[in-house]
Amino acid sequence: MYPVYEYCQEKGLPIIAHCSPYNPVRFKGRKKELHKLLSKSDTPIVTKRKKRKELCSYFTHPHNYKKVLDDFKDLKICFAHFGSEYFWNKYLDDPDSEDNWFVIIKDMISSYQNLYSDISFTLNNKEFFPVLKVLLSDELIKGKVLFGSDYYMVETKSDERRFGLDLRAYIGEENFLTIATENPNKFLNNPI
Repeated sequence: MYPVYEYCQEKGLPIIAHCSPYNPVRFKGRKKELHKLLSKSDTPIVTKRKKRKELCSYFTHPHNYKKVLDDFKDLKICFAHFGSEYFWNKYLDDPDSEDNWFVIIKDMISSYQNLYSDISFTLNNKEFFPVLKVLLSDELIKGKVLFGSDYYMVETKSDERRFGLDLRAYIGEENFLTIATENPNKFLNNPI
C-alpha cells in the first residue's frame, strides 16, 4: 500500500480505514496461510486457538498503522468506528485495559498529528453518549473526532434523524458542530 499512501500524501487525499474487529472480513486461504501472513506484523499477535474471524480482525488493528503514520507524517488517516461498539463496551467495564482498541486509538490520536477517528455506527448505542462527551472535553482529541462516514448504517438500528437530534441534544451544539463540520473540513482539506 506504500505507493497509495505516497500518492495520497502528495495529493492531500485523506484515507479512511476500518479499524474495528469482527467485521465481515473474509480470507479464502487456509488457516495456516493466515497465520503466516499475521506473523509478518510488527505488532506481536497471538494466533493459537483463535477462530478465523478473530484472526482476520487483526488486519484492521490500529497498531498496524504506526509504521505508516511514522513514515507518512503528512498523510491524514481516519480510523473508522473508533474501535467499535465492542471495545467501547469493554472500556465501560475496564477503562485501563491496554489491549482495548478504543483506548489504543484514543492514545494514538493524541500522539499523531494527522490521525482522526469517526464515531460512525458505534454511537448508535446511546449508552456511549457520556463517553463521547467526556472524550470531547480533551482538547487533544476533540479536534480529531469525526461525526461519521457511513451513518446510513444507523438506519439498521434506529431512525437517523432522531439519532442526530438525540446526539446533538446530549453533547451540545458546539461539540456537534466541531465533529460534524469543523473536523471533517480539516480532515478533507476544505477551507472553512
